[in-house]
Amino acid sequence: MWKTFLLDLEHISYNQALNLMRVLVTKKGGMEYPQVLMLVEHEPVVTLGRRSNQDDFVVSEKCLLQKNIGVYRIERGGLATYHGPGQLVIYPIFNLNVMKLRVVQLVSGLEQSVVNMLADVGIAGECRSSYRGVWIGAEKIASVGIAVRKGISFHGIALNYATNLEYFDLIHPCGIPNVKMTSIAKVLNQSVDGQKIRYGLVKHLAEHFELTYEAVSLNQLKNKFSVSNIIVSPSP
Repeated sequence: MWKTFLLDLEHISYNQALNLMRVLVTKKGGMEYPQVLMLVEHEPVVTLGRRSNQDDFVVSEKCLLQKNIGVYRIERGGLATYHGPGQLVIYPIFNLNVMKLRVVQLVSGLEQSVVNMLADVGIAGECRSSYRGVWIGAEKIASVGIAVRKGISFHGIALNYATNLEYFDLIHPCGIPNVKMTSIAKVLNQSVDGQKIRYGLVKHLAEHFELTYEAVSLNQLKNKFSVSNIIVSPSP
């Protein structure tokens, strides 16, 4: 079993989460640190992976900014996606070398954990070899994009549970032509208990990756990693 600090936050700005992930990745170069699993929600932002370009936008970047939607160019794999309220984002900061995990195994494990959690609420999700993420029929409910630096993973998977799906119409999600996004609330046609979704997913992630959790606050996590503060800095 891998000792894991579980940081479950209701909300943190995307810029702060990005900076925190990068700091933890640097710190975890020391193998004595436990693994970290962050669960967060963000304000409306569009993030662009390494292969993204202007074709990923339906509206201009200027239009997104005018709508108070932040735009971040980041180091993860994949193309464009949206994060916002009602979407649970899971960031595994794992030492893949210590855990003997290949990137494809990490990605598949994140996807399968979501599929297993969806089954608990009566939804049949599936993974596809052609497109990463989790699907409900022809619609996508979870998107995944990972970065790895010196064997440490960061970024992760985003699950729509009660997301305003109209935001996805402003981009081409994951670069897939005509893809439609969905959410747990839409599929079930009812309101969704976000805490129940969080607890269920945490359980399945623990089972799949053999994690044993120690729940920590943000301040506790910073103390354990000797991080004095979160410095908000522009995304490169």
